[in-house]
Amino acid sequence: IFGFIDDKKGISPNTKLIIQIILTFLFILIFKDEILSNDLKFSFLNFKIYLNNYEVLFYTICVVIFINALNMFDGINGQSSIFLFFVLFILVLKNYNIELVLTLVITNFFIFYQNLKDRIFFGDSGIYLLAVVISYFTIDAHKSNLLFADEIVLILLLPGIDMLRLFIVRIIAKKNPFYPDREHLHHLLLKNFNFKKTFFIISLLIFTPYLLGILFNSIISILIFSLIYFVIIMQLSLNKFKN
Repeated sequence: IFGFIDDKKGISPNTKLIIQIILTFLFILIFKDEILSNDLKFSFLNFKIYLNNYEVLFYTICVVIFINALNMFDGINGQSSIFLFFVLFILVLKNYNIELVLTLVITNFFIFYQNLKDRIFFGDSGIYLLAVVISYFTIDAHKSNLLFADEIVLILLLPGIDMLRLFIVRIIAKKNPFYPDREHLHHLLLKNFNFKKTFFIISLLIFTPYLLGILFNSIISILIFSLIYFVIIMQLSLNKFKN
């Protein structure tokens, strides 16, 4: 509902962030006993990191960050649907709530097709809902010992690292990090490639961190992918200045 109002009226970034924090905090608080885990389990550590009494605060921060990352990531038709397909595919592999996940796969096929035809768009309302659904699934899967915390980072890495870069660039330029611009990954790619090539590259980058995590461990995967990402960004930026 908040996203729908934002789509219709347009809410200032600062007000939007405050409302996101409040609503996310309430969401986490409501489902605290159902999905929250008091510890973080990593695939490469022999011990757990305990959150003690800060789990609600920790998960609120994580979900708000992801909401904004996914909102910034949603830029070209089909992009968010491909990301959702990827998340749902991982959940199927982990045998998480198969019936519900497959239902969402079918629904997403419809949205994906209509989105490519310019008939349906996620908008803020769709992205907020999508972010909350993915957050719920991944947090619950972690509590159910189906996903490690570092696996979740790998799954969500591309939207997260693109948001981090945008924030750094905007802050250096003395701009509000939440105000939109045309420096997103998809914008830079579209300046150098057509839609099909841009879509293919983004789809490949969505899967890359998790695939690297299978070949190596999560830390090495994050480092390798970060290097790949920033090399691509630097090359795209250089091409932009040349043009």
